[in-house]
Amino acid sequence: MKKKGIIISIFSFIIVLSILLTFLLVNKKDTYYYDDKIISNSFEYEQSITNESIEDVYFYSDSYFKESSKLENEHLRTFALSLAVSFNPTYRKDKTNYNIDKILQELEFKDINYYDLEEFNKNTIGTSISHKKLNDKYELVVIVLRGSGYQGEWESNLDIGEDGNVKGFDDACKIVLSRLREYLKNNNINNYKLLVTGYSRAAAVSSLVGVYINNNLKDYNIDDSNLYVYAFESPRYSGENIIYENIHNVINKNDIVTYVYPKSWDLYHSGIDEDITTNSSKLQEKYLDILSNDIIKNKITIDKQKFIEKFINFLPKNRNDFYKINDSISNIFELLNNKTSYEKNKIIEFFKNIKIDFNLSNSITLFTLINSDDEKTIRNSFDSIVSSYDKEYSKIQNVLSKKEYNDLKDDLFDILLFLHPSIKSDYKSNDMFSISLTFIYNLEDIFKEHYFSTNFEQVKMKDSYYNEMP
Repeated sequence: MKKKGIIISIFSFIIVLSILLTFLLVNKKDTYYYDDKIISNSFEYEQSITNESIEDVYFYSDSYFKESSKLENEHLRTFALSLAVSFNPTYRKDKTNYNIDKILQELEFKDINYYDLEEFNKNTIGTSISHKKLNDKYELVVIVLRGSGYQGEWESNLDIGEDGNVKGFDDACKIVLSRLREYLKNNNINNYKLLVTGYSRAAAVSSLVGVYINNNLKDYNIDDSNLYVYAFESPRYSGENIIYENIHNVINKNDIVTYVYPKSWDLYHSGIDEDITTNSSKLQEKYLDILSNDIIKNKITIDKQKFIEKFINFLPKNRNDFYKINDSISNIFELLNNKTSYEKNKIIEFFKNIKIDFNLSNSITLFTLINSDDEKTIRNSFDSIVSSYDKEYSKIQNVLSKKEYNDLKDDLFDILLFLHPSIKSDYKSNDMFSISLTFIYNLEDIFKEHYFSTNFEQVKMKDSYYNEMP
């Protein structure tokens, strides 16, 4: 009995010791000196879509990197976002190409390398890599990825692949890792702490860089507590549902981009979620009344988050099904990407503003389109419905050739055919029309949640340095 008590005591001691060691390892501080001086200065960033230049303030201290990367750090988070939003093309011709260079120069980073500043296609990823001395042991290496204003790079967002990680993001990640390895070698950097950050597409790529390094720490000669990844407003990217504590997934829950792609496609975020949502936002739901002169009507006011989840769940449940129409979606993207902002806006406004005359004949045609199983009948019905656009084509013939217009209709029909089973099954409840119309008519409000300015203000509200400002 006495022996049994001793064994239990030893076992209990081992458990307590293990818990204590785990706590110390996760929350460990290194004993090297870190300068706690706070450097603050103004910087600019460019708001994509509106092409607006915005001025704000960043705060930086070497002491941000004294704590383990697995701990939440409100100040490092805001500084990382300052870097992320400043690394996109400027729209003013009297300025240097990228605002980020000003920040890095002021903070005395050296060996600043930039990649793919002039290239914009699905195989590029704008990258900044630089380093500075933290103390007698560590260098700080910073990787910032371009997350906006990247034009043709956007196509890689659609390259999901058939399984595993989203292929477009994964391909870009491998490019960044190759650049990092080369940079460390060329600059003879051995002991270092690494900050990786990006916004939107760049956030997904940043996180995958973190995943790969976490899984190959010895190859990169780094401890996981020295790897700091800050991913802002990231779509889903990972084919494995594994969480890494040093990947900080910073999200505004009103931002639709953070819900893409659907969970049903077995895609995940790999980081610890840090919620920066500051308010509950509402939308005006719409519905279709084909028997009324005013066919699109207001329904009720709804919660934006709930609507976004509903919209994402409306997407195909199977990743492979989406993969089949990847070409049609890419064709539409490439068409619009090759147009100027003026031309794009004119095309979008054209399709948005044409009124379809839903008389008895067209109502019957719409009913036939929805309920038929015959592809030829569906096509004839589709052509009949869009004839309203054909009659008005002359309004955009100067920005969209006849061939481009017909190709666009063909790609839209392929997408319609793909979605047809869902449309048919949802028709009686009117959900499909309500979701689609609500999304289209609230498009600007929905995507404002993804603006740099929106999210920078949200992150600042969580940072005491900004709250103390006069």
